[in-house]
Amino acid sequence: MTTPRAGSGSPGRVLAYREVARRRQGFGPDHDADLASLPMLGAAIRRRALLCATTAVLGMLLGVGLYVAAPPPPSAATSVLLTQNPTVNPVDTAQTDVELAQTRSVAGPVLRRLALHESVGEFIASYSVVPVTDRVLVFTTYAPSSAQAVRRAAALAAQFLGFRAHVLLTQLQLETASLTPKIRLARRRVAVVAAATSSALAQRASPQRRSALRQLRPQRAKARVALVGLLAQEAGAQATTAGMIAGSGVLDAAAPIPKSRRIPVTYAIDGLIAGLAAGMGFVLIDALTTYRPRRRADVALALGAPVRLSVRRPQGRWPRGLAAAIRWPRGLAAARTTDMQKIVRYLRGVVAQAQAQARPGEPATLAVVAVRNSRIAALSVASLALSLARDDKQVLVADLSAGCPAARLLGISSRGVRIVTVGGMQVLVAVPDRADIAPAGPIATSWLTARPSVSQPLADAYDSADVLLTLVDPNPALGTEHLASWAARAVVMLGAGQSSAATINAVGEAIRFAGTELVSAVLLRADRSDETLGTAMAPVPRRRQLPVSSLRAVSL
Repeated sequence: MTTPRAGSGSPGRVLAYREVARRRQGFGPDHDADLASLPMLGAAIRRRALLCATTAVLGMLLGVGLYVAAPPPPSAATSVLLTQNPTVNPVDTAQTDVELAQTRSVAGPVLRRLALHESVGEFIASYSVVPVTDRVLVFTTYAPSSAQAVRRAAALAAQFLGFRAHVLLTQLQLETASLTPKIRLARRRVAVVAAATSSALAQRASPQRRSALRQLRPQRAKARVALVGLLAQEAGAQATTAGMIAGSGVLDAAAPIPKSRRIPVTYAIDGLIAGLAAGMGFVLIDALTTYRPRRRADVALALGAPVRLSVRRPQGRWPRGLAAAIRWPRGLAAARTTDMQKIVRYLRGVVAQAQAQARPGEPATLAVVAVRNSRIAALSVASLALSLARDDKQVLVADLSAGCPAARLLGISSRGVRIVTVGGMQVLVAVPDRADIAPAGPIATSWLTARPSVSQPLADAYDSADVLLTLVDPNPALGTEHLASWAARAVVMLGAGQSSAATINAVGEAIRFAGTELVSAVLLRADRSDETLGTAMAPVPRRRQLPVSSLRAVSL
């Protein structure tokens, strides 16, 4: 027994998605399909450009609203000029001065002097200290009014200079205290050497006297040098400290900072950048963490059927697409776009093939299965029906989808079988009863030995029709066993990047298990950069194995 080909209508003849994937790997996988790359991320951002632009505009509006709701308080600034120790690294001294200016020892006295009713931590947070150079510090204060900001800036600068002078004097005292014992010891050493020299000079001239003086002379010089060095170090520390204190003072008096007209623009630009970054971050994370096939090859692999047609803008360009979406419930004019005409022409070709293979006297049947695109599929079915009606064909449209969008487009809002006239052309429209969750169609199937029990109007409409078009949106909870009683062929219509691979595969499996031939898929909103063909791999036919007992050895 040979293995039939996939898509012939029997549930046992369907290759599983994983088996198709394994066969594809056997023929050479596309290693770039699942790998993140800069072109892939760039394409994701371009596709969601409207979302990124929306978040950027919202961020800008949020920034402007933040400025209006909580504008920056009045501020004042003052600068101080500091004389630094030349023996210390300037960068370290500047950083030390900034840390001193933001201590509680500086903020606390200012807080008490100005009689401010706030904590020391809040007061420290209300001003900033910026080192312009290693000798210039700028104090910027914020307050409810400009006058208070000026008072705070002036008080901070004065308190900082006083506290810095106190710190320098304390350091001088500590250094002097450490040098005093050394100076005493050095003076004592000089006195001892001087006494020994005087004692040697008082003796009579002798070789011992000359030897003693020769040894005492360098010791005396060394002791004097050490004493002079310590005295110079003490005097230098005092002079340096005095110079640092005397050479430091207020460089620019405290003055209010005028409000710049650029501040609202800065808030808007900051909000714009933050909103754009948030939108792009969301798009990139969604593209990296969610596997929703966009390429024709990936969709065909998941569905198990080729993608014969892909369009980019089925509802037209902006703003025509928005206008079509606004007047959607009553607008067949939305089908005038170029991409919708491509879809209708392709579906006409599928119907023509179905008519060529149909038995004499039987209508050609086609089901359009909409995966999260019921409106576009309904517009395609309605436009196809009117296009076939212009060729003097009797068309029966069966709308099995939720909400009956195709029937509403054709002007039918009630259940049952109706004749509708649109633009001088008559079309039969069948809408099953709402209580019938899995309505049976007029076609006899393998699981129904004869024609199913349908209403007489539906049976009469089917017998008089040349083409039966069915719109279906698959529901996993209800199953698709009844689909074969409505159509022998099916075309899936789905959007790129809208459904997961598991969902697409489930739709294809459900159609094949129902016994309906899955012809192809129409991919909506396809990427311009997609270079794949969208062909589905056919299963490898198995060779019929001969029984071992039938083999005979033959000598040549």
